Amino acid sequence: MLWVTGLGNGEFWFLTSLAALVASVSFYSAFKNLKFARLLEDTPTASVHGAAQGYLELIGTSETMEGPRITGPLTGVRMRHCSMLSIV
Repeated sequence: MLWVTGLGNGEFWFLTSLAALVASVSFYSAFKNLKFARLLEDTPTASVHGAAQGYLELIGTSETMEGPRITGPLTGVRMRHCSMLSIV
């Protein structure tokens, strides 16, 4: 803490403002992520046979399908085949 006493007035307030900004962004991000985590936590697990609308949770593994590459129309991400291990 002795290095703080050697700072000039402008440097001290710059570092204090920077720390306050980082703390504010971290606080906002933590609660935003907590809200999303609670949303997924409250979502019931569904089987692939159900026609879910919105968020859903699936249990199982995925593997790449044989044949030509299939990509998502908007994201361009390669699609994967889902093999269900257990249906809750």
